[in-house]
Amino acid sequence: MAHYLIFKTYKMKNLLTLVAICLFTSLSVSAQYKYFVGGQLAFSSNDAESNFGIKPNIGYVLNDNMVLVGEVGFSTSTDKTGVTDIKSNDFGLGLALRYGWKAGDDAFVFIAPGVNFGNGKIGDIKHSNFGVNIRPGVSYMLAPRWSMTAHYGSLGYDSVKHGDADAVGTFGLDLNMNTLDFGLNFHF
Repeated sequence: MAHYLIFKTYKMKNLLTLVAICLFTSLSVSAQYKYFVGGQLAFSSNDAESNFGIKPNIGYVLNDNMVLVGEVGFSTSTDKTGVTDIKSNDFGLGLALRYGWKAGDDAFVFIAPGVNFGNGKIGDIKHSNFGVNIRPGVSYMLAPRWSMTAHYGSLGYDSVKHGDADAVGTFGLDLNMNTLDFGLNFHF
């Protein structure tokens, strides 16, 4: 499935520990603030590849159970395994409606049906994508105006078109570790 690489790590034990803490700690969205801005930042590099991604977002709290979130994403990567480096760039827009429930005073556990559009370039070949997905997640209030959000997994449909070729559609459940992402938000 076509996803933007936002968070990648090679230390699975630390990553799984952080996810467990997020899931089992009491979390929620503060009703005092209606808006938030935030996003995600990721980078990784090794002998085979280097990646960088940024995905700012803005959200509006509709009520105690629903939050509307819009996001813009940009990522770039370089594959260094061939004779020449292959560079890729991606740009995307997304909109999701987080529907969930409070789990204690500081947690909000949700599912987020959403839609995303994107385009980019791998080497000299342009591509575009469209997706409709449902992603589970949790938001944790770190302080009165700061929260951390994590998503893991995706169920949905993605369509990707490379160059002049026909679009290829995929429906499925994706539990790859590349679907795990974390974000930091400021509420106002």
